[in-house]
Amino acid sequence: NENEIKIYEYTETDDNGEEIKIYTHFRPRDKIMCIKNYYNVDTVNGGQEDIFNGWVGTFKGLTQCYVCANSEENTKIRATLNFLEENEDFIKDNYDRILGPYETGVFSFPFIEEDIIISKEEIPNYFSLGYASTVHKMQGSEYPCVIGTMDSYLPPFMGTKELLYTVADHVKTGAFSTFPPSTCIISCAP
Repeated sequence: NENEIKIYEYTETDDNGEEIKIYTHFRPRDKIMCIKNYYNVDTVNGGQEDIFNGWVGTFKGLTQCYVCANSEENTKIRATLNFLEENEDFIKDNYDRILGPYETGVFSFPFIEEDIIISKEEIPNYFSLGYASTVHKMQGSEYPCVIGTMDSYLPPFMGTKELLYTVADHVKTGAFSTFPPSTCIISCAP
């Protein structure tokens, strides 16, 4: 698929000693999670936004992007072809060079109005697929529904009622938890 990003993750060795490369694929409409803060990210309309660790958004696809640079003022913006065409006079008046095109990913987040664009090379540094999350990553966010799991491998000091409260506190409509009874007894003890 031409609108998909394939990112190399790591190499495994199979039972026959053959190396197998493992990839993550970002496909349009995939849920993604920001894995570290990213300040002054370019938007599709030439602006900038900040995105933060733990935010969940959507990968919208790939697009061609251009960098408009002003050599004298040492400024630049990254913008899509649509923005350049719609703002041709502004670009001519403020920038002396247009570089590109470069392939970029387009992402949307419910916390910001404009879609953001990030170079294909930078995507693995800031995003992962966002279909699952740790309790730690979900702090500061709210979800329509959460399925929480705890198992007997969870260290006793982590299986606390505070952890269960954190899961339940970030849900709008409903939560479902699965865990063995022994974990529940330990977690909910006073």
